[in-house]
Amino acid sequence: MLAGTDRKAILSHGTVRCVGSSLFLKNRFGLGYLLNVVRAEPDDSGAATEAVSAVVRSIIPDALVERDMPIETTFRLPLADIDRACRNSPGADIGAVC
Repeated sequence: MLAGTDRKAILSHGTVRCVGSSLFLKNRFGLGYLLNVVRAEPDDSGAATEAVSAVVRSIIPDALVERDMPIETTFRLPLADIDRACRNSPGADIGAVC
């Protein structure tokens, strides 16, 4: 691990069951990441949600709308798509980390 990285432990009934970085635990147990997009102005028509969804899905094709409210939209981003987007992002060829 890199110096300065955090490690987390999962406890069950007072016993440590697993220890690792956030990324390791997400890959092992998680369903993906959540992306919350908050709008400056409420959108009751859904037009802003559609526009934001198009941008998000252009980068993460399998992103799902988890929750949609007039002021905020939450997307679930699958881990496989996150990894792919990071590999294809600008700077990936020079070792930039997503």
